[in-house]
Amino acid sequence: MGDFNNLVDWVNNVASGSKEKEFMECLQDGFLEQILMEPTGEQAILDLVLCNEPDFIKDLKVREYLGGNDHNMAEFSLQFEREKAKLDVMVLQLNKGNYTGIREELTKIDWKQ
Repeated sequence: MGDFNNLVDWVNNVASGSKEKEFMECLQDGFLEQILMEPTGEQAILDLVLCNEPDFIKDLKVREYLGGNDHNMAEFSLQFEREKAKLDVMVLQLNKGNYTGIREELTKIDWKQ
């Protein structure tokens, strides 16, 4: 595939190679954006942080490399709110039942019939 970083311009969201263009189209079809724009390996963006809601990604930082790794770490937090579901649920209040009245009605039924 060649040097992917030289074929993808993340700032302008364009690619020059055929496979890279296909990859970018997949990202666009999935409404995904590349959030990380800092190099993580020398002068190249080696890591992708893809998200369909960029506001979910907070405190994105490129950190030092870890151990024998040849590129830096990307660190970020996810921040989003969950919507509280509003459910229309019928709750039976069994302690409010007229059980005496029910018993009386049941005794009036001819069960043999």
